[in-house]
This record gives sequence, C-alpha cells and structure tokens, in this order.
Amino acid sequence: KGEPKNRIESTSLYFYLGNQTAPGGYAWIFPKNNGTFNVGLGISYLYSKKKKALEFLKEFIQSRFQSYEIVNEIAGGAPIPGNKIQFVSHRAVLLGDAAGHCNPLSGGGIINAMEGAEILVNSVKKHLRDDCLTVKKLMDYKKNWNKKNGRKIELYYAMKKSFFRLEDDEYDRFVDSLAHIIQQKNRKLGVPDVIRLFIMILKNHYSLSISFLWEWLKGKIFFHKDDK
Repeated sequence: KGEPKNRIESTSLYFYLGNQTAPGGYAWIFPKNNGTFNVGLGISYLYSKKKKALEFLKEFIQSRFQSYEIVNEIAGGAPIPGNKIQFVSHRAVLLGDAAGHCNPLSGGGIINAMEGAEILVNSVKKHLRDDCLTVKKLMDYKKNWNKKNGRKIELYYAMKKSFFRLEDDEYDRFVDSLAHIIQQKNRKLGVPDVIRLFIMILKNHYSLSISFLWEWLKGKIFFHKDDK
C-alpha cells in the first residue's frame, strides 16, 4: 500500500525492463483496490549471486513510491527450462512448477499447470484402472505434454535467452517497436499474437535476430536429445 511518485492508471498493468531494475527478468506494478498494489519482480538466478532479488525489489519500490507499507510478502522460484527435469518415474509424476512447466519467458505457471493436469489425467486414467503405473506407461504423459507444449517452451526459452541479455538502450528500441505495432493492431493480444509480434520485431533488430536463432538452434538439440 503506498503513494506512487507518478500517476498509475487503475486499469493498466505496468512492466519494467532494465539490467539495473531486474536483470534477466522484469518488474511489475499491478494496481488493486484501496490504494494497494501488487509490486514484484523476477530475476535470473545468475544475477542473484552478487545481489539478491529482495534487494532489487526494495530499490524498485523506493524508486516508484513516495511512501509505502508492505501488506503481504510472497516469494518463490520458477524452475526452467522444464524439459531438463525428469518428471516421470515409477508410480510417480511431477506437475506444474514441480515439473518445471513454467513459461520460460514470463515465469508464469498457472495456465501450464492446469493444462498439464488435464494432459496427465487423460494420459494415465486408462493405466490407473489396471494399476499399471510403470515408467513406460506413464511416459504417455510426458509425450503428450511435449506434443502440446514442448515446441512452445523451446521457442519461449530461446526468446528468453536472447531477449534478457539485451542492453538497456536495446530494450528501449524493442519497446518502442512493440508499442508501434500494438497501436497498429489496436486490439487485445493472445499468445499467438505475442509470438508474431516478437518475430516482427526481430526483423528490425539484426543482433537480436542472430542471438535468438542461435539460442533456438541450441535449444532444439538440448530439448530433444533425451527423447531419442
């Protein structure tokens, strides 16, 4: 709960990029009710060795609010990329964050966890009736998960690896391009739109395009080698 230094619209969500703000990730301010805000950030663990995420968060809050009171605190980690985690074993499977099924780009995991639960149920219910929950049978869950989300996670991971190594001035150019394209579209954006937007922006940023292509090619080798 606090008083922002700059005007914050109650119907808008605010995201902040920058290597001094949230290296390897992003910060956010989501307005809520009665002068309260959901304020947070996520950073790559690679940057947390010298400076903890909580320190970045405190500095971010102080830079954006004249005064504030911490009402509640929540912290956690997002294990990514998911395909590095062996989430199927004998009579046991992992799901959601535990399986590393987070979105590598945003760190979000609720939608993926819900999709994963549906895939898990549809994949193993026939084996439950026979009480046959061997690794071989439970691999249906992993195969069906990868079929639906594997390539998407590959793409997001490559986007993450290339995007979050940009310099701050490159972030500025990226956001300017994004704002221009969104104004032209003038409509709400879904996941396919975000991917298309990213590709359109890549065409205008040569260095980012090369970095993204390299990370994507490395990712394809990495993500599929365990399934061969």
